[in-house]
Amino acid sequence: MLTALTPTTATMAAGIQPSETSTTSPQPSQKQSPIPELEQQKLKEEVRKLKQENERTTGIAGWLALFGPALAVLVGIIGLVLTFWKQISENSNQNREFTRLRNAEMEERKNARIAEKREREADRQQRETESLRRFDENLAITMQNLGSGSEALQLNAAAALSALVRPRHDEFLPDLITVTIANLKIEHSPAMSKLLVTTLQRCLHRASQVDGCYQMLDGLLDLSRSTIPRINLEGIDLSQLRIDIAYASMKDSNFTNSSIPRALGYAAIADGSRFSNSNLTEARLNKISAEGAHFHRATLVSASLKEAKLKGAGFQQAKLQSAHFEGADLRGARFERANVNNAYFTGATLDSAAIESLRLSYNWQNAHFDQSVADRLRQRPA
Repeated sequence: MLTALTPTTATMAAGIQPSETSTTSPQPSQKQSPIPELEQQKLKEEVRKLKQENERTTGIAGWLALFGPALAVLVGIIGLVLTFWKQISENSNQNREFTRLRNAEMEERKNARIAEKREREADRQQRETESLRRFDENLAITMQNLGSGSEALQLNAAAALSALVRPRHDEFLPDLITVTIANLKIEHSPAMSKLLVTTLQRCLHRASQVDGCYQMLDGLLDLSRSTIPRINLEGIDLSQLRIDIAYASMKDSNFTNSSIPRALGYAAIADGSRFSNSNLTEARLNKISAEGAHFHRATLVSASLKEAKLKGAGFQQAKLQSAHFEGADLRGARFERANVNNAYFTGATLDSAAIESLRLSYNWQNAHFDQSVADRLRQRPA
């Protein structure tokens, strides 16, 4: 049996409190429809979900829910940056370590090279010391044997002396030259003289290439009274030295293209020697014997050859300005194209061949001759 619902009961069944109902008088003629219980539960569930959603979107949880993805991306970016920075830092540390190791290796190599250089220098000094010791011993033995009464020992000593002329012994060149010249002033056999002459010319050629060597000779090369036949000093420059060849015997020697200005050669014997294209400026060669010698293109400006024996000597194209030939024997001498300006031939012995060649020289009109010679020169067409 169904029981009729009263307005209060219906209102309560609809979830509405009695105080919320209309104050208007109920209409007994209208009936309220009952709300199923299932519908009420559904509404409650929706309300609960709305509350939960509202709770999630508010406060820390809501903020995290809203910005969580962006934060995750930012954290990822920061992680990548930190990873990249760490990699750069590690690479930088590796580079620094590599640089340190490389510098240490280079320093070690440098120190090794320095040590090796010092060791080589010490070895070199030791070798030089040993070489000098052997040189002194050999020179002492050589000098002793040069004065020996045995010609065999003398020849061996002369050969040994020549062997000492080496670049590593350059500082001893003045000593070698002095020893050699001293022995050339003593009479020896031809074989011995030849060895000594060879040694001297090697010494002088080498000395001309070594700076300061001539200064150690005190500016003088004393070859006076020495026997130096066929010595070859071609192309040598001895202009820094005063050469003394007075009374020296140097037949058939070669001074071509050499420079020996202001040489002193009183009464030297240089027959057949070659002085072509050499510099003999202001040389003092009075009474020299140079018969058949060659002075082609030589410079003898202001040179003195008074009373010289110059029979058959050739002075073609030579520079003889202000040269002195007073009293010289010039028979057969040749002067073609030589410059004899202001040269002196007074008292000289001149034959027809010499006078004819003088007529073919330059400026012979300004030279000084005996009157008879001057007359003969002027008789010929100029």
